[in-house]
Amino acid sequence: MIENYRPTKAVIDLTAIKSNLTYFQEKVGDADVIAVVKADAYGHGVLEIVKTVIENGVRMLAVATPDEALFLRNHGIDTELLVLGATPSQFIPIAQQHNIIVTAISLDWLSMAAMHVEKNLDALKIHLKVDTGMRRIGVQVNEIDEAFGFIADHDFDFKGIFTHFATADEKDSPLFSQQVNAMNTILDKLDDSSVMVHISNSAAAIMHPDLVCDAVRIGISLYGIAPSPYVGEEMDFELQPALSLETEMIQVKN
Repeated sequence: MIENYRPTKAVIDLTAIKSNLTYFQEKVGDADVIAVVKADAYGHGVLEIVKTVIENGVRMLAVATPDEALFLRNHGIDTELLVLGATPSQFIPIAQQHNIIVTAISLDWLSMAAMHVEKNLDALKIHLKVDTGMRRIGVQVNEIDEAFGFIADHDFDFKGIFTHFATADEKDSPLFSQQVNAMNTILDKLDDSSVMVHISNSAAAIMHPDLVCDAVRIGISLYGIAPSPYVGEEMDFELQPALSLETEMIQVKN
């Protein structure tokens, strides 16, 4: 029995995904590419995208929510997995059980997490998010010393630190320069070389290769879309859009 009578479909070209991924892998050299697969891989079908990028060398995935992370774990994806958004207290033991890295978004969050970790499980893996100017979630720049101290005094597995650039896709942005300077000041205080540093999104990875650090987070451009018209005009590679819509013509009138 036919369950869908509409002749319109979205077609995902996995070859385009591979091509875009290869571009970034070559551009960042020895650094890792973190594939951002939030929101069902930007609507492209998360399981198929995840399998493709893992087969082509990606060692870490990033999602937006705990639910997205658990979905991947429940479907057999055991690659390193980072939740970029906020994680509630009840998910802390789940993250420990399923080897999911969560983002420390504030001093209050760190205090909450310290109270909800299960001592008989592996230590909670965290990446510290710093708000250098995006004004979303993240520890404030003037709180970084307190955050570093709190993490050192508690049973966290401190795996990474990152920020998010608000205007990396714009030309000559003062805010971008301010964010870079703020993050460099913070990284000068980081005395643990095992902590992964990832500050570049798609736009910064394309336009500012000097900021690659240990890894870059590639989201929208993995799927073939430039972060902005300016970046699209300036970049040295033509991204391959992975999604197209196909349908049937039902009538032609002259």
